[in-house]
Amino acid sequence: MLTLSSGNTFSAAFQVGASTPWSWLYQPDFIFYNYDPQFLLMLSLTVWIVTIPILIFMVWRAIKGDRTCRFGLAWFIGTYLPIVLLALITNRVTFLYYYYPVIGSICIGIGIVLAKPLQYWKENKQSKYGQLSIMFVAVFLFLHILIFVLFSPIAVSFIKWLPS
Repeated sequence: MLTLSSGNTFSAAFQVGASTPWSWLYQPDFIFYNYDPQFLLMLSLTVWIVTIPILIFMVWRAIKGDRTCRFGLAWFIGTYLPIVLLALITNRVTFLYYYYPVIGSICIGIGIVLAKPLQYWKENKQSKYGQLSIMFVAVFLFLHILIFVLFSPIAVSFIKWLPS
């Protein structure tokens, strides 16, 4: 098993869907498993777009003493950093689904960030900025749902019925 696994490196073998761990942060990636029915593995674009700003926010809040951000950051570091280090040391082929355990930590940060405009809206419902804050949250969540539906098998079956 070790012999077979040791040959599975970027320099020795080509693997469809292989990607480096650091590219998961700056380049959207996906893997097609099947076309009909569609099986697609990808990180939601709304989560991917905000990953680096969320990490910066969580570092800033963790330094200020926010325990939830410390937990989210520890989760990110504890699950992502070993993958990066092993990839650097061994040059082993990695795949996008290795990143999936890390996504929960990003979602914690997204929840913390989205809670801020909601709290502002509760305190300032009548002000213009209060209305903008709730619209920001609504647009982000709508885009997240829209992207989920567009890349789901539901959209593929719906698109087949549209006239071309």
